[in-house]
Amino acid sequence: MSNPNCARFISLNLILFRFIFCAVQGSPSGGPVDETPPYIIATFPSIDSTMIPVDSEISITFSEPMNRNSVLTALFISPLPESDYELDWDKQRLKIKLNEPLRQDQTYVIRVGSSAKDLRSNPLVRTFGFAFSTGRSIDRGMISGKVFDFRDGVSVLGVPNAIIWAYKLNDSLQANPLAGKGEFITQADADGEFQLTHLAPAVYRLFAVTNTDNDFEYSPAIDKIGIPSGDITVPDSGTVNPVVFAPVAVDTVSLQLQLLEHPDRNHLRLHFNSSLNSYAVTTGDFDIYALPGQEIVPGAIKDFYYTDVTKNIISIYSESLAPGNQYQLKINGIEDIFGNQINDFLDSTTIFTASSLEDTTGFFLTVLEPPDSAENVPVYAHVGFVFNQPVDAGILSRHVHVADSLDNPVSGRFVKISTSQFMFIPDRVLRANTPYVVTFDTDSITSRESKSLILTKTGFIFKTMDTKSTGAILGSISVIGDSLKYPVIISLHPKSSQTASTYDLSLTEAGRYEFQGVLPGEYVIGAFLDIDGNRKWTPGTLNPYRPAEPFTVYPQEVTVRSGIENAGNNIILYIHLPFE
Repeated sequence: MSNPNCARFISLNLILFRFIFCAVQGSPSGGPVDETPPYIIATFPSIDSTMIPVDSEISITFSEPMNRNSVLTALFISPLPESDYELDWDKQRLKIKLNEPLRQDQTYVIRVGSSAKDLRSNPLVRTFGFAFSTGRSIDRGMISGKVFDFRDGVSVLGVPNAIIWAYKLNDSLQANPLAGKGEFITQADADGEFQLTHLAPAVYRLFAVTNTDNDFEYSPAIDKIGIPSGDITVPDSGTVNPVVFAPVAVDTVSLQLQLLEHPDRNHLRLHFNSSLNSYAVTTGDFDIYALPGQEIVPGAIKDFYYTDVTKNIISIYSESLAPGNQYQLKINGIEDIFGNQINDFLDSTTIFTASSLEDTTGFFLTVLEPPDSAENVPVYAHVGFVFNQPVDAGILSRHVHVADSLDNPVSGRFVKISTSQFMFIPDRVLRANTPYVVTFDTDSITSRESKSLILTKTGFIFKTMDTKSTGAILGSISVIGDSLKYPVIISLHPKSSQTASTYDLSLTEAGRYEFQGVLPGEYVIGAFLDIDGNRKWTPGTLNPYRPAEPFTVYPQEVTVRSGIENAGNNIILYIHLPFE
């Protein structure tokens, strides 16, 4: 016969057991949320082990159950296996089964990116990686650096979870993300910093991909891509200078001529679907043929220039076309700012009838910066000029003058941005709270089309700011990796574009720099090597491959306060390959 007291005792113990068991398994409802990041507690092969059999299975054991999909998308094997591999989970242990043997005498690196998360969505603190070798030794080469986020201008922030691919140039026939992934791969951490470790001595070409759609492929329509300032040589011993990236959107659509206009007997106007690389376009890239015999018209192209700031439109000047006759324009391999080239166009869009309309276009100044009557102009300001026709810099240097209100001339130099765009850079900082006058000798300034400059007046005034309520930023710039063969542009970028201006200056040698008359606020200091001379950072191209201009960013934001000099902001610019 059953004992009711015993039954009650057993039932009570079952209730207590369930309560204790549940308490051990997880926090009660409403308790603290698990914010502890996961980590790796074991690997096979073990870290830095050698002589691993080529048929070995690889495994990684985590400290807690993981979100498996997040781990699978954050798993990287370098060098990349030529065929697919299988993944299998045993609780917290991930097993990697390769469908091909490991390579003989090869160092392998297995990485789990910082985007891997546990079941509470806590990510790894940083990318985890371990190496092993099927040979007797492990390669020790390393490349480190940072992927910067330049979406809204220069920033000290990095691109979290960006993907970095490396191609060994003596092994890779197509070292280009458009052709496939790099053999060596890693993922940047939450601050955009990365390390590619255990590399063999060789020359590597790197790319950084934002991986916006999280598919670990390069999708030009979605992802941004960063190109470094040169290929990286990993030595037998020693370290490699840091590598920095600033990913940008790249258009891979072929460059096309969309429209040809013939507004008068001396001009052709060409509209393209993308901004042209103005430093890779010359008059020799255009030929005009007379129809129907297809004879080339010698000397038909006298000059060309851009008629819009985006450089999508080119105006060609000619004096050799007979009104009413038919001609064909042939374009020889020009390219846009992304490196996309144009082929020879022999379709109807390039066939035109020469206009009989007279050329009545005048020669004008379309933009002057600072504009007339401007106030509070920074004391380190440059004077910018944009004309509607090409003009020689020598003419401007002789017949455009900058002086203060007492007619004391400002010494400086004219820098050509394009055939119709120029910048006057003073040799020294302008005086504070002072009017300046820009004067044109209009009778002596003619365009390359032999037209005289037309202005409503010959003198334009601007006034510099009162610097009593401003501060200063001082520091030095060092260049490592090559001698300084091009100017360095150093810029101050405001953290908030609504509170301050962007300031920049040009140095022809490394050393001290200073910004005076800076409005109070938070700034980011950036610098780049201006190889193409356009005073804008050039991010490089994929096809054809061209490295980006070397750049650097001071690692923290700098505060400017009224009446205070913020000194010691020293920056280093690394150049990875000599530029000739």
